[in-house]
Amino acid sequence: MTEEIFEISWSPEAEDLLRKRDRFTRQAIKEDFAHNLQRDAIALDGDFYATPVANSRFTVVWQRTGNRHIIAVKAVVPTQFRAESKEKLRDQVKEVVHLESRGKLKLGF
Repeated sequence: MTEEIFEISWSPEAEDLLRKRDRFTRQAIKEDFAHNLQRDAIALDGDFYATPVANSRFTVVWQRTGNRHIIAVKAVVPTQFRAESKEKLRDQVKEVVHLESRGKLKLGF
C-alpha cells in the first residue's frame, strides 16, 4: 500500500504557539507530526483532527483542506486530555487552544 504524501501548512497562529517551545522541542514536534500525522490522529469534528506528538507531550490540531493533500496546522498545545468521549475531547482541545493562544485562536468546530 502506498503512503499518501501531504503538504503541511503551518498557520501563523500555530507557529506562534510553537515558538513558545525551545528549538529542540519545536523540531521534534514538526518532525514527529510530519512522519505520523495520520497514524495516531483522532477525529475531532468534520475535517479537524488532533495528533499527539513528541512522546505524547504535545498535540497538533490540524484540518484537511479542500485539497485533500494539504494539511493546515491550526495549533500546537501541551497534551493534557483525558476525555471519555469524542465530544469531551473536542471541548478540552478547544479550551486548551483558547487558553494557550490567550483567546486569539478560535477553532472552526
